[in-house]
This record gives sequence, structure tokens and C-alpha cells, in this order.
Amino acid sequence: MAAKTSETGTAQKNSYVYGNAVRKNVQILPDPRKDPIRKLREQEKRERDRTIAQAERISLVYVLFLTAAAVMLVFICYQFLTMQTAMNKNVASISSLQMELEDLKAKNDFQMSQIKESVDLGAVRAAAERLGMVDAAPEQIVEYDYDASDYVRQYKDVPEGDDGSVLEYFSE
Repeated sequence: MAAKTSETGTAQKNSYVYGNAVRKNVQILPDPRKDPIRKLREQEKRERDRTIAQAERISLVYVLFLTAAAVMLVFICYQFLTMQTAMNKNVASISSLQMELEDLKAKNDFQMSQIKESVDLGAVRAAAERLGMVDAAPEQIVEYDYDASDYVRQYKDVPEGDDGSVLEYFSE
């Protein structure tokens, strides 16, 4: 018998088929439920899914830890803002005190210059000579060191006594 040509024009070898049914080439596949490799893969997939599910679950300890961390963060932020506000207030207070100090220094300098201008040293010298006052002799001058203060405040009058002068007290 001759070879049949297909629609594309290529020759195909055919064999005669006896009967009214054509046999199909059927490949028998193994039962997938009995395949050991497939069972192993399914078991690995179940374990992987179980591990992922456990990882996705949030435990109570983790929730408490996160809550404590959030509370501490809020507390630290509050303390930081409180300290920063107090520091800004202190800086403003220091600035105002420095300005007040500068004003007081300016007033003090002005009053000191007025005092110096109001005293005429020539008039004081003339009055001292008219009253018979003379400069102290070097042996009459008593010097002492006193580092506690730059000046002495006198709140009451010094009582007058009959003990003599201070120079007689020191000369003995």
C-alpha cells in the first residue's frame, strides 16, 4: 500500500487498522496519592505553613514588651520636652538678669561720676588747713590686711570712750 500524504504534503507511514476502533497510545501514570516524593513535598509544605502561622501569631509577651517600650518612649519624650522648656525659661531668665545687671552697672557708674564731680578736693584741702588739720606722719599710719570684704558697713555710731586713741593702743 502506498503512503498517505497529509494536508501539509508530507508523507506519513500508516499501517492498516483492522476493526472499527483506533487504539490510542495511553501512558499509564502512577497514582499521585501513592507517590512518596509528592507525600514528602506535601509534608514539607504543611510544616512550612505551620511555621509561618506560628511566626505570624503575636504572643502575649511580645505584646506586653511592645506596650512597655511604647510607654517608655512616650515618657522619655515627655521628660525631654519638659527639660527643654525649663532650659529655655532659664536662658530667658539669665538674659533678663544680665540686662538688669548692665543697667545697674550703668546707674552705679553714673552715680559714682556724680559723687566725684560733687567733691571739690581743693575746697576740702582749704577747709582742713583752716581747721588746723595736718597729714598723718608715717609712724601714725597703721596698715592691716583684711581680705574678707572690700568695704565695711557701719550700722551704728562708734561709741566714744576715754581709753585714748587707737594709736596708743597699738604702740604699746
